[in-house]
Amino acid sequence: MVQDIKISLVAKKLVFRDHFPEENEIIKEWQFQSGSVVKKDLQELFYIAVSKEVGWSTFDMTTTSKSITVSLIPIFFTDSINEDVSDADRDILNNIINQVNSYVIKHSKTEQASVKPKQPHIDSQALIYRVPGQGGSFEFENFIKNLTKNNISFYIEYEHSNIAEQGASGGFYEVILFIKDTITSGVVYDLLKKVPGMEQINLKRDRFEILKMKTANFLNTQPSNLEVVELEEVNGSLSMSVIFNRIKYNFTFNKKNEIINFKKQC
Repeated sequence: MVQDIKISLVAKKLVFRDHFPEENEIIKEWQFQSGSVVKKDLQELFYIAVSKEVGWSTFDMTTTSKSITVSLIPIFFTDSINEDVSDADRDILNNIINQVNSYVIKHSKTEQASVKPKQPHIDSQALIYRVPGQGGSFEFENFIKNLTKNNISFYIEYEHSNIAEQGASGGFYEVILFIKDTITSGVVYDLLKKVPGMEQINLKRDRFEILKMKTANFLNTQPSNLEVVELEEVNGSLSMSVIFNRIKYNFTFNKKNEIINFKKQC
């Protein structure tokens, strides 16, 4: 399936004193379409082009059914956020640019035939998975493999990986997915017990589509332009955060699917 790919190279200047002031500078961005980009290849690009060259760095990747967005963030130490990075650091940035250029050229030329995107079942149930870690989860990968093995339909709405190579490695991994059939079915229930960090949300796909439509109407856009990045139950209400035009918005809905709270976030 052909996806929209966006890669951003962002230099973070960090002052290692006082309250550790920092500033981000977008060095270069690449936007292209590809049918051959694999998430693991993008992580490898980060390790080879960035992490090995800059000890302190961050990798952030968001995946939906239509797109993959990646930020490569090397961290450079300066005496002031107003100070330019050194010539040596500029050489590192140029090397990263060259490697990303090669990656883009390779994958933008390797298009696969267009495949109709997989559609979620209207009666599927929402699950949220959040764990600390290095941009992925062995337990979650096995969970998905077993769903496929048992012919249980699923749909990944949103996937977010963050890898932080900053002194001590860290990061997190989170997924919003929908699974067809009841969660209480024997096979699914047994699989869920093997995945710590998985949380069931009282939300079916049909209601999710209604909330997404109301959110889009509120923002005067189409549901396809929204990227749902957070779902959470709060005292019987449902909180949903979306990204639209690079801005994050949070909506809270009551049981009647009415908007009872709205917040625009930075």
